[in-house]
Amino acid sequence: MRRLMRVPHHRGPANDRGAVGVLVGVLVSAGVLFGFAALVIDVGQIYGERAYLQNGADAGALAVAQACASQDVECSTLLGAENTAKRYADENSTDDGVSALDGDFTFPVCGSDDLGLLPPCPGSSGAITDCPSAPPSGVEYVDVHTATLTSDGASLLPPVFARTILGNEDYDGKKVRACARAQWGPPETANTIAVTISTCEWKQATADGTVYAPYPLDPDPSSQPFFYAPFDRVLRLHDPHEDSSTAGDDGSCQDPKAVDGPGQFGWVDDPDSTCSVFIDGGTYSSDTGAPASKSCKDLLHKAWTEHTPVFIPLYSEVSGTGTNGTYTFDGFAAFIVTGYHLPGFKESDWANPLNDCHGPEKCINGFFVDTTMPSTGTIGGPDRGVDIVVLTG
Repeated sequence: MRRLMRVPHHRGPANDRGAVGVLVGVLVSAGVLFGFAALVIDVGQIYGERAYLQNGADAGALAVAQACASQDVECSTLLGAENTAKRYADENSTDDGVSALDGDFTFPVCGSDDLGLLPPCPGSSGAITDCPSAPPSGVEYVDVHTATLTSDGASLLPPVFARTILGNEDYDGKKVRACARAQWGPPETANTIAVTISTCEWKQATADGTVYAPYPLDPDPSSQPFFYAPFDRVLRLHDPHEDSSTAGDDGSCQDPKAVDGPGQFGWVDDPDSTCSVFIDGGTYSSDTGAPASKSCKDLLHKAWTEHTPVFIPLYSEVSGTGTNGTYTFDGFAAFIVTGYHLPGFKESDWANPLNDCHGPEKCINGFFVDTTMPSTGTIGGPDRGVDIVVLTG
């Protein structure tokens, strides 16, 4: 006879719960679960703290670099730079707006600037929380070091479970650190208005980069034009009176490479019709036609109304004609528009109405300022009075 096989009957979850309970008891007695808790919670807390400290260091470095690049009062003293960095670190803190610059560094805010305000930074230790080694001499930069500071004034991030591990009773926590570096300098790449002028004209208007109008402007600069009139200039776009023997739109720039080419009116090729172009060093193309596009009209009118700078690419040489025209990049300049006279589109010069253009003249009036450009890009272009600020470490 065949034997009937008995199939084992599973009793259900009750016995499993007992087995799990025994297993948990073993793990707890061995400290394994506390070890996992310490690993997950305490290490996670450290990484979270580091993220906040890094955000604060990044924001502080950018703020100090911006102030130094613009020569603002916040960068007029080392104490002012440190206070600026700490304020941004505080705003990124999880401890009721409390954070700290790293006191283990003699100068937690350090770097290099034209005024010699920032003390030199120490060499890099190679740690993940440290900034890289100092950049080459002549590069302007700032490092900001941040560290843990709790709301009760402690410099250690207190543990949650780590102290419960056998042999770890004296562990009081960890000091978490972060470092950020920001550099500033003339950009080589940036987004700008689709208008261009020669470096020769810029040099003539700024005395070769030595004379700029005061900036930031007064809240309502058009109410006191006498203050800005001495700096006001006329940038002519393809002056009908110029010829190849007197290059430069107003005839004052004796540089044959600076003259507008035939069929060129100072407009840059704008394929998206936004009046905004990305200049990536090297060369860029011209656009034909004298009239301004609707986007350029809107942008120029906004700049004229709000007294905000437009950033203009400069060229050192122009070749070709019409749509085949090519400009050779030579830096970026910041320009406050005070008026303009373009086909079917004009506004009187609020700084000096005597500079208004008439008849067939095509011009944009205004003055140059020394400032920073709110744009991401690459540092490394010629210095034409414009800097950008970027995080580099």
